Amino acid sequence: MMLLVSLKIVFLLILSKNIECQTLYPTSAGYVGAVYTMSNGAAMNQILIHSITLNGQLVMYNAVNTTGTGVNTTTADPLFSQGSLMVYSNYLFAVNPGSNSLSMFMINQSDATQLTLLSVQPTNGIFPISVTVNAMYVCVLTGGTITGIRCFTYNASGLFVVSSFDRNLTSYISTTVPPTGPARTLSQILFSADNLALIVSVKGINVTTPGYLLFYPMSSNTSVLASNAVQMTPTNAAQPFSMTLVGTNGLLVTDPGTNGVLTMTYSSTTGMINNSMLTGVNTTLASALCWSTYSPNIGNYYAIGAGTPSIVELNLNLTSASNPVQIVQYYQVPNNIGALEATVVSLAGKDYLYVIGTTAYGIRSYQLNAAGNVTALGTVISQPGDTTNIPKLAGIAAFVQTQSSLTSTTSTTSTTSTTSTTSTTSTTSTTSTTSTTSTTSVSTTSTTSVSTTSTTSTTSVSTTSTASTTTSALTASTTTTTAITATVTTTTTATTSTTSKSSAEMLITSVITIMVCMAFIFSG
Repeated sequence: MMLLVSLKIVFLLILSKNIECQTLYPTSAGYVGAVYTMSNGAAMNQILIHSITLNGQLVMYNAVNTTGTGVNTTTADPLFSQGSLMVYSNYLFAVNPGSNSLSMFMINQSDATQLTLLSVQPTNGIFPISVTVNAMYVCVLTGGTITGIRCFTYNASGLFVVSSFDRNLTSYISTTVPPTGPARTLSQILFSADNLALIVSVKGINVTTPGYLLFYPMSSNTSVLASNAVQMTPTNAAQPFSMTLVGTNGLLVTDPGTNGVLTMTYSSTTGMINNSMLTGVNTTLASALCWSTYSPNIGNYYAIGAGTPSIVELNLNLTSASNPVQIVQYYQVPNNIGALEATVVSLAGKDYLYVIGTTAYGIRSYQLNAAGNVTALGTVISQPGDTTNIPKLAGIAAFVQTQSSLTSTTSTTSTTSTTSTTSTTSTTSTTSTTSTTSTTSVSTTSTTSVSTTSTTSTTSVSTTSTASTTTSALTASTTTTTAITATVTTTTTATTSTTSKSSAEMLITSVITIMVCMAFIFSG
């Protein structure tokens, strides 16, 4: 019987092409997750949902109302920000710039295309543009005539304002609605890697009138946010835009005003930065670098250029004071698609980059094969219900149906949470290419989420373990999921009875499964 189970594992490995022993849970239609973006429609903002196939391609699925509104503008990037849409655990957060609110959805963990609206709450200020989330708080940044920060605790019941965290930033910067940037606009809000500070990026005009970063340190138990920010200007900064965490205390910051990227280390407790440096790019191949993301499987970072549509692959070593950034490759993005914000999704050991375009509601997909090597998978055209005749998407995020997203534990999300669970998700970047001369076509995206809250409606998971196998009984209210697994110790069935096996048979089984898993890892 154990040998039969091993053969089934081998068969599923071949079918799913999984490597590095990651387990995916596809729906009955074969989809393993979803990529989300926003229509930003002025009559109704909508979440545009795209199913992810096992080979990383996207299929337009549906549009769901946020019950808030977007902004009516012809600007290529209407928000001038990164992080307007975020996934954490099995929750999706979306800003509504036109109605000054934040919407929160619950994601069905066994079918990520199914969203349930939980809460819509007002923001502190006008024109929300960026949101950041950790296990305790979700904080939103507003970037209009009244600028500010508002934070919430959250759980399966919705959003709950933490009024003591409200901060007004109008004395630093305010702008029109909608903004007329990118100069002199707010860019992004981000939790530090240790979750002990909030960081805000602010664009200036040029190096003479530069932008800066605002650090708001938190108490060691994260219950108190500093009243005043520590303002820091990186060396040679002009328009600090997107921020991507590097290790435990580093930052990669794009700067379209200088056509380069800024790197630095920081202290979340003092708000001070060190070793800040500007690295320029070849402006013939890439310009106006605005967004950035990270690929955990490749280990490189990807900056997105809006001026010359492009993706720039970067290798970072912040321990080097003289040369922290190595430019690995430039990838061109088709001009008729353009490039804005991006996110990276990890599927069974492979990373995929998804980049939203400047025209026609397009999302371009890429497979990241290795450093300096990407494959363009094509473009999917979204079809939102409310376009307001302005094809401009905003924000991008993703959720993957993995084993951890179907596992229930005790909640750490907020003090009022009872049964929901959270697990941190890795933010990633990807690039993809279609190249003809010395450059390749690329796109990058910034966030892959692996989530874990088990709530009342969708999935119940029970596990029983034996000496060498773990069996899970999965019950879904609307969708039946099948585990495609590349692990040695985990398989999924409706119900499995465990019986004692001879040690010799178990040894043979273990050897077979280990050899298969290693074969897939080394075959790439």
